[in-house]
Amino acid sequence: MNMKKMASGSFTKQSIVSLVCHITCMVGTLLSQVIISRVYGPEGRGIFAYAYMLAGVLTLLLSSGHSLANAYFVASRKQHASEAAGSSIIGLALSVLLLSVFTFYVIRWRPSFVLLLSNSIILLAFAGIPFSLLAEQLGGILRGLGHSDLAYMYYGASNLARLLALVVLCLLLSGMQLEAVFVAGLIGVGVGLLTTLWFLRHYMTPSWLKPQMRAFIQSMGYSLKFYGAKIFSPMDIRVEVIVIPLLLNDVVSLGNYAQGVAVLSQLLLLPSVIGYVLMPHVAAKNMTESNYLTAKVCRLVFFLSVCMGIAILFLAKPVVPLVFGRNFSAAIQLIWIMLAGMILRSVSRILYYYCQGAGMPMTISVVAFVSLAVMLATDIILIPMIGIKGAAVGTLCACFVEFFMFTYLFLRKSGVTLGQMLFIRREDMRLLINKFRSQEKLRAEMQSTNTYLE
Repeated sequence: MNMKKMASGSFTKQSIVSLVCHITCMVGTLLSQVIISRVYGPEGRGIFAYAYMLAGVLTLLLSSGHSLANAYFVASRKQHASEAAGSSIIGLALSVLLLSVFTFYVIRWRPSFVLLLSNSIILLAFAGIPFSLLAEQLGGILRGLGHSDLAYMYYGASNLARLLALVVLCLLLSGMQLEAVFVAGLIGVGVGLLTTLWFLRHYMTPSWLKPQMRAFIQSMGYSLKFYGAKIFSPMDIRVEVIVIPLLLNDVVSLGNYAQGVAVLSQLLLLPSVIGYVLMPHVAAKNMTESNYLTAKVCRLVFFLSVCMGIAILFLAKPVVPLVFGRNFSAAIQLIWIMLAGMILRSVSRILYYYCQGAGMPMTISVVAFVSLAVMLATDIILIPMIGIKGAAVGTLCACFVEFFMFTYLFLRKSGVTLGQMLFIRREDMRLLINKFRSQEKLRAEMQSTNTYLE
């Protein structure tokens, strides 16, 4: 099969389309959290967070970075898309086998870490994992082919479908149990997978599956180097959601903490979107161009994250109780504690994707391990002393460690300075203004055309 060029659109265009999808996800996730919080309260919110944390951990562990490997090898022309797709099917079959064994163990023996959850919630939370794995792996192929924007539409479609299902099940059908939330999530994952398959069929030939053990071994070699990051990254698998119940037997505090982290996670929307698009571009370009592009992206993201962080600092107190209910007022102080760390993590997120595209998965794993160790040590020391605020301090410390390690490694490898990476320049502001003006001009032209046609 002939490889498609990395040219579904410019870096900026792909980032804008992906950002629109991510905003859709943000709105869908926020509205879903509002519905869950108001219908089921802090206790239900805590159980929901815990169940999806377990499902998220399993998804990360079972995927083993195969989606990332697909994007890297297809973008760098080291695998054909058909080979990557065949490799994904082999990996998916092994993942489903392991998931079945683990699910049987959990349902049959009921270990202590699932005592908060009923069997029905466990089954519903785990049922969507194979569909998520397949969608992520196929989305990695789309990214490698230069269509990160199309690959990202999985998340927008999935979130919107989940929100609509949640509205129907929880609001229109009164008296529904918490299981309705997980049924809605399962519907969302299914819709997202169908969206990915629909896009992928336009960029691959009918004979799009070529299972080859060579390609599978090559992908797994890259994935296993990245595996440590998937296991140890405290900010991705939310390890503290497991630790908090062990150190603090208070599901209400867990719910407030989960809500605080969810609010601050909005700061990571833009860097996650741009990094998602950046990674295959770094893999396809030479390192000089990649370093320049990454430094520019870092300083733009840092500037915008600081602006958003200031807004959150002043708006958290009036907005959180209004939107989520007065029961979540305790989340405000937690937000203030973690705010600075999350702002720095917006830059770390860009460097995280840079390392992926530069073929340095082991670097990410080392950073993840160190930041996890710092978080766990802080949690173990502070949570028994000051309660749930200790978990917030642990998150803050982990963010600082992650930022300093990624920054040091990037500056050393790229040769750019800290000022070039963090402080926005006049030409950057001019770029943002020009992009905004071009969008406004395009809207005006479309509006005049519509008026003429009418």
